[in-house]
Amino acid sequence: MTAEQFGHSWPLTVASGTVSCELSEDGDPVLTFTDPDGVVYALNALPDNAVNEDINQILDGSIGPLRSFALTVCNAERAPQ
Repeated sequence: MTAEQFGHSWPLTVASGTVSCELSEDGDPVLTFTDPDGVVYALNALPDNAVNEDINQILDGSIGPLRSFALTVCNAERAPQ
């Protein structure tokens, strides 16, 4: 995803990256953002995200729209094929 694609609600200081979602052992969505340099940032405060960088390091706005998008990615990955 890119700042251009996301539009005016892009909340990060980097221009692009990849949003991912994996389920924890408890079934909770572990949301991450990977920047172009490969640095992985936590988009939510779950124990599985403790190994990732704090998104506040590159945050320049509201994280809400990015988290919402990450949850849609998670729901799409879990949808039956």
